[in-house]
Amino acid sequence: MNTVAREIVWGSILALGVATSVASAPMAVAVTDPVVTNCATYPYEQVVRPDKLLLACGDAGLWVKDIHWTSWGPDTAEGEATQLRKTCQPDCATGGVATGPTHITLRKVVQPGNRFSEAEIIDLNGTPETWPL
Repeated sequence: MNTVAREIVWGSILALGVATSVASAPMAVAVTDPVVTNCATYPYEQVVRPDKLLLACGDAGLWVKDIHWTSWGPDTAEGEATQLRKTCQPDCATGGVATGPTHITLRKVVQPGNRFSEAEIIDLNGTPETWPL
């Protein structure tokens, strides 16, 4: 396009107010979902909506699996799942595993990383308990 044609096109754009509205349009900001650290893997993975989480990272004494997330937002995430918990009877090394349904809530997003730092589940007796992530 030659210089004259370019000036005519640019003049038409200015006359229509297009350049002004484009220049003043707000910029879109990318919003990312918060992540959760899953210590079931090495190196630990930062994941969104995992289907299982290891909550007791030290001894693998508490897992939450088959998670069906009902919400995953900027501040909290909630879902229904099955928990697997070491019974430690007669001891934790040789004891069995008890399972049952649970509700899981992830919360307390920390920065940097946009990461959930706490999980609450309902234990096998129906009592809420909180775990750091």
